[in-house]
Amino acid sequence: MNKELAKIEDQFPVLSASTGEVAEVIQENFDDGIDPFLLEWIKVPPGGSIMWEREDSDPQKALRGIIVGKLTPRARWESDLSETGGGTPPDCTSVDGKTGIFTDEDGKVKVLQCATCPYNQFGSKGRGKACKEMVWLFLLLEGEILPVIVSVPPTSIKECKKYTRRLTAKLVPYWSAITELTLTKDKSKDGITYSKIQFSMVGKLEGAEKEKMAKYREAFMPAIEAIKSRVQDVMANEHTAEA
Repeated sequence: MNKELAKIEDQFPVLSASTGEVAEVIQENFDDGIDPFLLEWIKVPPGGSIMWEREDSDPQKALRGIIVGKLTPRARWESDLSETGGGTPPDCTSVDGKTGIFTDEDGKVKVLQCATCPYNQFGSKGRGKACKEMVWLFLLLEGEILPVIVSVPPTSIKECKKYTRRLTAKLVPYWSAITELTLTKDKSKDGITYSKIQFSMVGKLEGAEKEKMAKYREAFMPAIEAIKSRVQDVMANEHTAEA
């Protein structure tokens, strides 16, 4: 076996598991679906820090793993964060970033198209948008079996899309790339210092390893679907600070 591939198997235990073993373990252990709050969420640190913070772990400069899935939700709140103090469900929610579900003051449910919604235009809230766009990356880190969820804020979404474009240009599916996420310090036009995610491919899966990762993704998809059904709850938890 190629030494490089052997090393990749050592880095990602799911690649050395027997066929169906990972799916069986996930289904048996999470027969009611994976609660999104049971997985570890990793957010971009405030204040321009270039170190990632993890649960029960020292700060680290980079997160290296395989993106096994992603969601692109959106949300909008009628009340400002300063008024509610955060932790409130959004008034309009989109699971896929394309179609929003809004309940008006009369209790009527309306379906909105995100692309043409006035709240999804720059300038609808200061320099930015009134609708908060997010990307949630399910990142399988080295040495782990379950992915963490990296919450990509609006200020880093452009970098995320550029990375996807680079992978596409090389005919590399995002779930077969070994991706490294680092942080750089940047400053907004209003003079606010913040951290921005940088994405780079440091390796890729091929052959049998790529096939095994495809099977792992298939086994994990029900968990992602379960998280989709609780987007409002997760967004309420996200509504604690402006990115």
